[in-house]
Amino acid sequence: MYKGFEFWLEQKLLDKRGSFEIRPSQIAWHIRRKRAGSKTFVLGRDLSELRLFALSDDLETWRVVFRTSKPFDYDGLLREIMKHRDIQESLFDV
Repeated sequence: MYKGFEFWLEQKLLDKRGSFEIRPSQIAWHIRRKRAGSKTFVLGRDLSELRLFALSDDLETWRVVFRTSKPFDYDGLLREIMKHRDIQESLFDV
């Protein structure tokens, strides 16, 4: 939690293609947190780059929402995460 905004980062190593492996149980966890109103991200890293991924509205794909190379821009990463605090999730509105 940062400044009253709840979010979760799951760290993953990026492979040579810039992708990461994630188990179905981990995806289910992200979906449950999203339905509960929280924001979740995967923070992928290789030796020279960080990528912030967010689960798309289709709940099946991950999209890159931020990327930085060495020296890593951690302030920019946090700014990107904080941008998501004001986004309304209408997918699960009943």
